[in-house]
Amino acid sequence: TLTRRETRFLEHAENNYSGWGGRGDFRRRVSRNATLRFSYGREEARQRLLGSGLYVHEVIDAGVDLDRQNALARRTSQGFYTQSSMLRESGGPRRYRLNGGVSLGRDFRRTWNMSLLVNRDTEFHPGFVAPLFSTGAGLTVGGMLAPRAEWTANVVARRGQIGFEGTNPYTAYSGTSRLSAGITKHTGLYGQYTYYRYELPPDATIVDMLPQFGRQQRSVGVTLWLPIYTHVRAPRDPR
Repeated sequence: TLTRRETRFLEHAENNYSGWGGRGDFRRRVSRNATLRFSYGREEARQRLLGSGLYVHEVIDAGVDLDRQNALARRTSQGFYTQSSMLRESGGPRRYRLNGGVSLGRDFRRTWNMSLLVNRDTEFHPGFVAPLFSTGAGLTVGGMLAPRAEWTANVVARRGQIGFEGTNPYTAYSGTSRLSAGITKHTGLYGQYTYYRYELPPDATIVDMLPQFGRQQRSVGVTLWLPIYTHVRAPRDPR
């Protein structure tokens, strides 16, 4: 896969962000619950800001993905993956980081499920003066309250640092709760509540952002499903 990303700041063109990358993956299932994995990816990101040059991020990923039902509990699944990362700034030394994640899922009460994910990541975001190294956790719960009513909720929290030195920590939290109800076969109503909050260190971005910010959002709407393709079997000849 190949990717190209560019962000333009209309009033400050000198701070424009550009990035491109590519990645190749090879996977082979070696058993019912294990997959052998090897991949290589490269991403280059440039923030046109004085003192911030070209960052090169390489991922050399080799290992085994595990995704299986837990033998100690029924209707429980777990997953695990690792990812090695190499990052360097133009003209600087290579720095290595181990990323990865662990997931746990549980089905209960026929239609309900719960999943927990903890992961460690390396990211580039337009507007930030350096790469983001973060560790986060997310919890998702959902299921049917009634034959035509579904409720889902998720909570995500992340904490990390901006740049290599580890002196610029940041935190971000978000949560969403959504209730959907079907009216007819192709239409429905939904109500949703979202909360988001972040805390950033001074001089973390090149744009004007508050060091602390929280937002709440409430929305209601109508959903519409339109079938794209429908196949009806011809009745069998009774003769």
